[in-house]
Amino acid sequence: MTPYNPNINPIQNGKLITLQEYKRQQKAHTTPPQKMTRTEILAAAELKARPLRNAHKMNQQRRKAQHRADLIEQVINFMMQLFIMVSITALLTIVFLQVTKKENLPPCPTEDSTACYWDASERGNGHGHDFIAI
Repeated sequence: MTPYNPNINPIQNGKLITLQEYKRQQKAHTTPPQKMTRTEILAAAELKARPLRNAHKMNQQRRKAQHRADLIEQVINFMMQLFIMVSITALLTIVFLQVTKKENLPPCPTEDSTACYWDASERGNGHGHDFIAI
């Protein structure tokens, strides 16, 4: 469908003009696009690119924030695991020291015995070392 152009009178010399004539006159009445200067072209390109650039910056900021959050989460997990390991090690050390106290263990009848305490000053030749046999 041909759009209506108010600049063209469809009745000329008392007769209705043909569709081809109407289209020809419409082409003649349309103004050609104005040539843009280099500065105008660059300004228009900048306006078109600005939303894309802003969206790209937003995506970069989102990725950086997510990366920071991931790093913080990893550090927190590492610290929790380290705390648990240190706590278990300390607990086992305390239990081991309580169990292996000299007073809690019987004296060893021989050097090859287990679950006992060897007191070198009272047994053997007196020149050895004390040890706990588990």
